[in-house]
Amino acid sequence: MALSIMRFAEYEIALRYKKLSLAEIRYHLKKVQTSILKDNSTGKLYALPSKITEHAYKILKLYDIKFKVI
Repeated sequence: MALSIMRFAEYEIALRYKKLSLAEIRYHLKKVQTSILKDNSTGKLYALPSKITEHAYKILKLYDIKFKVI
């Protein structure tokens, strides 16, 4: 099932953005990270996103996933 989902994602990305191999898609999406920081004095949690590649940004945008780098 996972293979069919990846193949469909590969097809959809090629159709709507650019032809990328499964390895390239996996590579760019694995680079997307967010660190969660906790302020011990207030207990608040803060999200600190990493810088992402242009390909990863476009892929996330295709699926309406919001990811903003500050």
